[in-house]
Amino acid sequence: MKVLIVEPACTGHHPFYLRLILRAFAGHERWVLSGPGSNGPSGEAGSDLPPDVRRVRANDGRPGPALAAAAELARREPFGLIFIPFIDLMLRELARGTGETLPRIAGIWMGPDALDPRYRAALPLAKRPRVCGRVHRWLRRPATAGRLRDLFFLSEHDVTRLARVAPAIRGHRLHDPPEAVSSLSQARARAGLGLPPRGAVLLHPGSAGRRKGLGMLLRAYARLGASDRQGAGEPPPFLYRVGPNELKPDERRQLDRMIERGRASATERFVPTAELADAFVACDWVAMPYRRFRHSSGILVNAAAAGRPVLAPDYGAIAQRVHAGQPGRLYRHGSVRALARELGRLAPLPTPVPRASPNLVVQMQRAFVETLAGWLDGIAREAPETGAAGA
Repeated sequence: MKVLIVEPACTGHHPFYLRLILRAFAGHERWVLSGPGSNGPSGEAGSDLPPDVRRVRANDGRPGPALAAAAELARREPFGLIFIPFIDLMLRELARGTGETLPRIAGIWMGPDALDPRYRAALPLAKRPRVCGRVHRWLRRPATAGRLRDLFFLSEHDVTRLARVAPAIRGHRLHDPPEAVSSLSQARARAGLGLPPRGAVLLHPGSAGRRKGLGMLLRAYARLGASDRQGAGEPPPFLYRVGPNELKPDERRQLDRMIERGRASATERFVPTAELADAFVACDWVAMPYRRFRHSSGILVNAAAAGRPVLAPDYGAIAQRVHAGQPGRLYRHGSVRALARELGRLAPLPTPVPRASPNLVVQMQRAFVETLAGWLDGIAREAPETGAAGA
C-alpha cells in the first residue's frame, strides 16, 4: 500500500514518533509530507529519512504541513492511506473539508480526553463543555466521517467514548512509549553533566517557546522568598535548563543571574537522546509549566520511565495522567504564585528511584510499532487493489 505520512513538528518528541511510524509501515511504499525546517526522524540538523522513503515538503510557510497540501499531493499519487500523527491538531481543518476526494485517513489523537466533558483534568472548567461539544460536532460532520476511518488513542477510555460520539470512526488503543532511559546512577549522571552533587535539581527540558513556560518558571523563581521554603535557609531547587532558549530580555537577565549565583545551569542546544536520558536521572523533578499545551508529551513519558515526578499545571493531558497516578505535583494553571508555592515544596527524592529497564523501553517501542504494523497490514489485505505499492 502507498502511504502518505503527514510529518508532525520537527522538534521535541515528534521525530521519535515519526521514526517509530516509519518502522511500523516498513514493507509499504512510504511518503512523508514535511513542513518547513523538518530535520528528519532523528530531529538533528542535517539528518534525513531512510533512503526508501520519499519526502515532499509543504511550502505554505506554516510550522507543519496542512491537510490541503496532502490533498494536493493525493491528486497526483494513488495513496491508499493518509496517516496523521497529532491528528487532533488538524481536526478542524478535516471537518471543514477541502473539496477533494481523499483516500482513507487515520491518525493518532495525542490530546487529553476532550471527548468527555466530565473529565476534571481535560480542560479548564469554563472551557470544558464548549470545547468538548465542538470536538463532538467536528467528529460527526459528514466531511470528517467520510474521510477519517481510524483513530488511535493513548487511553482505553477514549476508545470507548469514541464509539458513542462517532460510531462511524474506528477507535484503537496505542501505548505511548518512552524514547530511552539512562543506566547511570543519579550521582554519576550529575557528575557527567556538571550538576551539584547534593540538593534538589529541577530539570526543564525542550524548546523553550512561550507554551513551554520557561519565562513563567523564571518569574516563579524570582518571587520565591526564604519564607516560601519548607526548611529554614534551604535554597530553592537548582534549575537545569536543557534545550534552545527563546527568552525575552528580562527573562534572559533572570536566567543569567541564576547561573552567576550558582543556582542554575543551561545547555542551550539540541541535546541527543542519550544525553537527555542522563539529564532525567540526574534530576529530582521535571518542570513542565506549559501554558498552551494540552496534548501528551514525550517529556512526560520519559520522566515516568526515569521514575521522576513532574511539576505541571492542572491542565490538559499532562494533568490527566498525574490524576491517573503518574507521580507529580499540580498547580493552578497560569498562576505564577501557585507555581512558586510548589517550587518551595520540592525536595530531593529518596534514592535509588525505581525506573524502567532498557529492555522494557525496547519492548514498549516494539509494541507501538507492532500495533500500527498489524493494523496497516490488515487494511491492506482488505483492499489490496487500493493504492498498492508501485501503482
